[in-house]
Amino acid sequence: MALSQRPVDRVFWPRLFGGCHTSRDTPTAIAAAGFDLEQTRFMWVNPVPIEFPVASHAIGRARRV
Repeated sequence: MALSQRPVDRVFWPRLFGGCHTSRDTPTAIAAAGFDLEQTRFMWVNPVPIEFPVASHAIGRARRV
């Protein structure tokens, strides 16, 4: 799936959806920014019957190290 997500990220997705990148590993990006992940939960969201390039979400809590 990430292979199809990269072109979408380069062309239009972040511009249309507030900087969202469909192939970004969000928990890794948060840790790389100097935060310690205390809790992380992953969930899939697909409220419409259309296939979107992104459907997973990371929810959690982090503290600056």
